[in-house]
Amino acid sequence: MKVLVLSDSFAPHNLGGAGEVADLVAGRLGQAAHEVLVIAATARRADVGQADAGQRVTVQRIWAPVPAPLRLHLSLLNPLAVLQVARIAARFNPDVVHAHNV
Repeated sequence: MKVLVLSDSFAPHNLGGAGEVADLVAGRLGQAAHEVLVIAATARRADVGQADAGQRVTVQRIWAPVPAPLRLHLSLLNPLAVLQVARIAARFNPDVVHAHNV
C-alpha cells in the first residue's frame, strides 16, 4: 500500500510531539512493507528536497515559510505549500493519507 504522511515537522527537524508521532508512524508503516512518502514543511530553503529515511520511507520537504506566531495555524496549509503538496501527492498517487497537525 502507498501511504502519504503529511506533517508540519518531521525528524530530525521536529518542533513538537506531532512530528515525533509522524516519524514513528511512518517508520512502522515502512517496516510493514508499505511504501511511505512524508511531506513536511520547512522554512529553510537549504532543507528543501527529498531524502531517504530508510525502511521504505521517503521524506519530501517543501518550502513553506511561516512567521513564528502563525506556525501553529499554517505550515502545510500555508497557501505557498498547498499547491506543492497537491502536485507531489498527485505524482505519488497514495492509497491513503495520514495527516498530523495540518
